[in-house]
Parts: sequence; C-alpha cells; structure tokens
Amino acid sequence: MFRLFSWLISLFLVGMGLPAKAQQLLPPALNSFITEVPKLPAPLGQSRYYGATNASPAWVIAQWDIPGSRLSSFTKEEDGSLISHSEEANVQIKNGILTISQSGATLPCTHPGGKPREWDLFFAPSAQHFTPLIALSRLASLIQTATITVDGSILPGKACKVNLGDTLIAIVLIDREVHPAQVFFYQLELSQTCHSIPGGQNCSSDPNRAIYFSRSNPFGADEYEPLLGHPFLHNGKQIHFSENLLPRLKAIIEKGPAGMDHKISDWVVANAYYGQHIWGGVKLTSKWSNLKLTAKQNF
Repeated sequence: MFRLFSWLISLFLVGMGLPAKAQQLLPPALNSFITEVPKLPAPLGQSRYYGATNASPAWVIAQWDIPGSRLSSFTKEEDGSLISHSEEANVQIKNGILTISQSGATLPCTHPGGKPREWDLFFAPSAQHFTPLIALSRLASLIQTATITVDGSILPGKACKVNLGDTLIAIVLIDREVHPAQVFFYQLELSQTCHSIPGGQNCSSDPNRAIYFSRSNPFGADEYEPLLGHPFLHNGKQIHFSENLLPRLKAIIEKGPAGMDHKISDWVVANAYYGQHIWGGVKLTSKWSNLKLTAKQNF
C-alpha cells in the first residue's frame, strides 16, 4: 500500500527535540513546489528533483510508478496558476489551492510479477523531517486540518482485478530507542472510489478495522475515515477536515505487529505526506488548501 519515501532515510541521522509550545509543523502555504523523479535512485548524473516553481520550494511532488511520461516542469498560465502535467496526471496551483489528478486509462493492471500496480501522487514538505522532532508521549494533541474536495469516477471499458482510488493523509513516525531503528507510516484513507468486478477485490464502504499493510520494518497501517466516526468524503462536496490524530496513532502503535515496538514513549512524529493513489480503471482528483498540522505539548 505504500512505497518508502527514500528522502526519509535521513531521519535516522538527525537529533531529536521537543516543541516548547503549540507548533505548526507544515509550511505555511501550498504555493511553491518541486517534483521528484518517478523512480529512485535517479539515473547516474541526473538530478533527483526538477521543475521547481521558485528558488526555495516548500513542498515536493512524488509521482511513483506514473504510467507513460513523467510530469512536466511547472509553467505559469495567464491566470497566474502554475501547471504541471503528463498524459495521465495533472498538478495545478492557484490561489493557495493545490489540485492533483490521476487517470488509470493507461495504467497497467499488474506489475510483471502479477501484483496489482499502484500509482501514487503525493505531496510532502520538501524538508526531510520536522524540526524539531516531536515525542508522541509529550503531546496533548496532534490536530490535522485541511479543506478538501474529492472527485472520483470509474473509467468505462477498463476493469482490472483491483480498481480503486483513495485520498489520504499520512503521518510518519520513527523510533530510535530500538535497534535497528523503526519507521511507521500511518495512512488515513479519506475517500474511496471503487469498481468491484466478479473475481476481483471487493470494496467495503464501511470498513471495521485498520489494516497493517506492512508488518515488518518499515511498518505501515491504513485506517479509514469511517473508523473515526465520519463517512468517506462524497464526490464534489468540500470538506473542512479537522481531527486529533494522536489517539489513533497511539492505538495503532499499541496494537501493532509483533515485531513493532509498542512503547508509545519511544516514538516521535517525524513527517507527513498527503495526496492520493490509484489502481486500475479509475480517475481521481482532489483539491487541497488550508493545510495545517498542529502539535500541542502536554505540560
């Protein structure tokens, strides 16, 4: 369900600190970006990033396993918007709103080995980690807010074994109290676009538990918006999302796989990423603005 952000490896090398007060962890606006190449490591002699919108971009776009050509460099339109596009993807920045779109029209159903092929279109702070890193046990709350609109649909005439699109918010945690150090990816799936076919993967509009999609280091879990007491986001309806993710992070860690450190005080909040991923014959667009992640310390 995910591919490890290679630029997060440096998390193991940095020092840990604590916030003195309530702190905004994300860059203040969605207005400057750079794009990461689709596959890492980048070919010898080529840059890992390209197409920056300014000299100091605050965010990075990840386009893992994009079908066909990669996203273009950003160009400025007459209306002031910034656009990056490919045959099956589009990224637009206008008036502080980031719009990202994917189509599975040319996306292969499977990898050569037979597993369903996932295509991720994520964005994250361009810094490789939050500064300072924040101990989970010292937090009173970790409140994620965002204004989000989702539009997902099924592509007529294309049906793979898995036809699915999800919009998500993700928190990255690390634990350097154990050896080797552990990484944990928490993904909250906000919306679901799904086309079930006979013999294919069934989709649930009312999931009843989180799924640990990686049960070894780096660990990972998918949780779903209905488990937090809210329905999946509806197409075309703007949502002002606000949720304290701290209780969910603690619960998911405490109930984690056998090889995972379950001690809450050993984990720190290290980074976050946002966006969407698709499989098979679906289209998905999401709009993001007013994105904040607020850490409040427990005095």
